[in-house]
Parts: sequence; C-alpha cells; structure tokens
Amino acid sequence: MFKFNYLIYDSMKKKLKNISIKEFEEEYSMIYGAFELLINDKMYNYIVRYKDQKFCNEKEKEEFDDLFELQDIISLWIIIFLEICIELKKKDYVAVMDIESKNWIEFKRINNELYISQIEEEKVKLKITNSHIVKVYNKFYDEDKNKNIFFKEEKINFEEFISEIQITTKKFIKEIKEINPVLLKSKEVSSIIKKYNILTSKEYSAEEN
Repeated sequence: MFKFNYLIYDSMKKKLKNISIKEFEEEYSMIYGAFELLINDKMYNYIVRYKDQKFCNEKEKEEFDDLFELQDIISLWIIIFLEICIELKKKDYVAVMDIESKNWIEFKRINNELYISQIEEEKVKLKITNSHIVKVYNKFYDEDKNKNIFFKEEKINFEEFISEIQITTKKFIKEIKEINPVLLKSKEVSSIIKKYNILTSKEYSAEEN
C-alpha cells in the first residue's frame, strides 16, 4: 500500500486566493503546507490535521495555521515524486535526498514490484554528502556502517505507486485551480503540469474537473 497525502492549510489558501503571478513568484514561488507518505505500515513525515484539533475560537485556529502552514513545500515534493516515477519507468533504481533531514529515500524496481527504504544520512558515502547531489541512480550507501535504516525494502506494487502519484498530482492541480487559477501559470505549478503530462503521456487541460 502506498499513499501520498497533503494538506494546504486554510490560511495559505486565503493568502493565495487573490495573489497575482508576480506577487506569488516574489513572495512564495512554491506551494506550502504539509505532506506524508504511507508505505504499508510505515509513515514518512506527518500531517497535523484539522479534524484532530479542537479550536475554541477563530483566533486559536489562526494560531494553529500560522504554526503549520509552512511546514513542507508540497509542490516540491510532488515534483520530486513525478520525477521519481518518470525515472523508474526507464531505470530500476532512484534515490533522492530529503533536503530538510538530509536522509535519503531509496526506490528499487524489480519487474512490477517497488522496494522503498529510508536511509540515514550517516550511512551515505562521503562523496555524496560532500556534494550538491540530491538524486542518484546507483546504490550509494554503506550497509556495514553501524547506523539505522529507518525502514528497509518495503514492497509495494509499482503500478499502484505510479497511479497514486498521478491521482495526487491531478488532485493538487485541481485544488490550485480552485484556489486561484492564475497560479497554474506559475513556474512551480507549470513544472508540475509539464511533468504530469510526461508521466501520463497526455496533455492536462485547465478545463478538466
């Protein structure tokens, strides 16, 4: 089982609702919120959801939003996973670095099965950690180092993985259109649409529901 969940908090939606492209590119340039991955019984990252909170008044909700609205760069993670999908259709190995934690997520495809591991930064070879490389296509870490692999070779169906990223991306594009359709022309969202089109081999239409 694989799920990519995200949440754009209400306060961020409000800020984006009437923003111009110029203002967006200068002030934000990316779409913020929170995301999480569910990989079988493992979780990567975490969304603090409204339904789990109790607000006594609007001020408490605003304070909550202020705390979490910039937690993650959702648009960047969607781009990363679109690129992973595109690469895994051509290659059998991709690993990407979480630029916030410096840990890595490894994807190994064997036929129609995908094996996902999270690798602790300290296991990574020096030549990788001392560079600006954030994506690799061959095994890059030392199994013998006495450090943790947080989860190792969680097996999921490759087509299920691809489908989930496609569904999530389409949902994200639709939500951005509902918040403020001009943002579809921003550099970040345009990049997402372009990569979505590559992955699905079809043209996304802004008129799609």
